[in-house]
Amino acid sequence: MSNNSKKKDKEKFKVKVVLIGEAGVGKTCLISRYVSDSFDEHSKTTDGASYVAKTIYSEEYDCFLQFDIWDTAGQEKFRSISKFFYRDAAIILFVYDITNKDSFDAYENYWRNEIKVHGDKNVILAIVGNKSDLYENEKVTDEQAKEYAYSINSNCYLTSARNNVGIKNMFEELGNLYLEPTFQEKRNKEINERNCENNENKKNIVIIQKDNNGNNNKNENENNDNNKNNKKKKNCC
Repeated sequence: MSNNSKKKDKEKFKVKVVLIGEAGVGKTCLISRYVSDSFDEHSKTTDGASYVAKTIYSEEYDCFLQFDIWDTAGQEKFRSISKFFYRDAAIILFVYDITNKDSFDAYENYWRNEIKVHGDKNVILAIVGNKSDLYENEKVTDEQAKEYAYSINSNCYLTSARNNVGIKNMFEELGNLYLEPTFQEKRNKEINERNCENNENKKNIVIIQKDNNGNNNKNENENNDNNKNNKKKKNCC
């Protein structure tokens, strides 16, 4: 059996990746370079969000990993929409332009709190300095970015979508971090707790039913006893 045939039988993991950051920092170009190895310096600014997927093989963990990548808009008018994409994201990339200090400061001024409020607790965060090909005009040094990333317990990368530098290795490293058993354990625990919480909320929904006389009857938990027994069996909450 060939190596390719053996690989087809390997387990496949799906991971949601969300890119955030100010408009014009190169999020869309970075994704295009990684997924289709293309670069368009005149690419249009993303409106709302866009989705692409890319599957890789992890030699370290001997499995496939599908990146479900969401490119969110950086303009302020779309920020109320972007926050909905944080939910269930296992990897969040904050992308800034190394020639634009404001785009770097935006994480501390805005995006950090957004992730804290709307994102999951167990998430892999990366601070990504894009446009490294313009290093002669940099306003944020690699050392500054690394120091800040370390202070917030984040990973840090330097990339160039134009020259295709650092992008492939970044995704591979982040993918392996996602596959680490310790992270998987924490991630699965958080998901299970959330599912239990959602189930509890569903049980408390008040159902309005009409009787033969047209009167409304409230049925808060038609099978309350069964729900309690199921809760004990599942031992989820």
